[in-house]
Amino acid sequence: MADKSITDAVLDKISSHIGASSETLQKVKFGRGTVGKLAIIGVSSLAAISLAAVHLTGNQALIGIGAMVVITLSVLGLILYVVVYRPELAVLEGTELVMYKQVTLGMKGS
Repeated sequence: MADKSITDAVLDKISSHIGASSETLQKVKFGRGTVGKLAIIGVSSLAAISLAAVHLTGNQALIGIGAMVVITLSVLGLILYVVVYRPELAVLEGTELVMYKQVTLGMKGS
């Protein structure tokens, strides 16, 4: 039997801790726009700080928890800002965004 890749081994380890299958974790998808990118940054930041905070004690652990709260609130605030004030950025990226801008500018000119 072939060896598992590192990604599969990590997903199996994570899924065993949270009680889900690795197939379930592989089905998690983030959006392609700014909101999806912010969500990936937030989740990876929270994962890294939580892994570090697990090994800390006392005031250091409280600082880690505080950092996790600040990151969570910051990411949620950024996502809400993008969704409310720039909804096209929330779901579009790259060429799709350029085409959308061209169409909206064309509509204004006609």
